[in-house]
Amino acid sequence: MRRSALAVELAPHGITANTLALGTVRTPIDGAFPFDRDAFETACRERIPLGCCSVPDENVGALLLLAPDAGAYLTGARIVVDGGVLAEQMHRMRLTCPAAYAACTTLSSATLW
Repeated sequence: MRRSALAVELAPHGITANTLALGTVRTPIDGAFPFDRDAFETACRERIPLGCCSVPDENVGALLLLAPDAGAYLTGARIVVDGGVLAEQMHRMRLTCPAAYAACTTLSSATLW
């Protein structure tokens, strides 16, 4: 079931339904994978507008927003915490492929209502 449908379905029962969409998060487990750490850090600096991966503590604020007291009136939302990756992609799409950008923004507006 989609987040928005779930939010509408559960709202009469006082239950909120939201999603937290995280970007790349550095955790202790990432050291267990065999990959070139320097190449990965370079890719993060180049592709993430804030220039780095997040650490778990940097995502706590968004999570607390969804906590019952702070987010009591928030339902059906998707909170993106990705260092600006999504915003930068949409900006780049607007400049390089205006027709695709227009179709994407029209679709987003239509699905809101």
